[in-house]
Amino acid sequence: MLGRLIGIPAFRSIVADEQDHADLTMVRKEQKKLTGKDRMKSRDMQSRLLAGEQVDMNQDPRIGIRNVLLMQVSRMRQLFDGQVIRRSHDSVDNEGHSVMGGLLPLENLIVPIVLSQAEQNSVHAHAETLGKSYVFLFILLTYMAV
Repeated sequence: MLGRLIGIPAFRSIVADEQDHADLTMVRKEQKKLTGKDRMKSRDMQSRLLAGEQVDMNQDPRIGIRNVLLMQVSRMRQLFDGQVIRRSHDSVDNEGHSVMGGLLPLENLIVPIVLSQAEQNSVHAHAETLGKSYVFLFILLTYMAV
């Protein structure tokens, strides 16, 4: 979507549309393979991971979905290459100076939060509206934790 919005030709083609459709089809096939027990195990693993526990995500029943999405991300990075400049903490300019200008190293903190009943109801209502989408809940909870 972003590639189309900023006008990168590789994202605005029939081939790109067909690839997006194929990716979505693969994700749906992987989702259909999951049983209710698999979904519960995956949710439990995600909850434990977000709580700061060490979890082997290779044991997640949704690994097939993750692998499809990782393939898609890899392909998108190739299409963005030469069109969008990616920066990391180690990026330097032509003189070897850091382009990140003194940013501190990234630090991930897990901060438990207690939601009020109204906030919990809101989270549940959004989850019901969006079909209990894991991605939405992850983004929503991440946003709420900030």
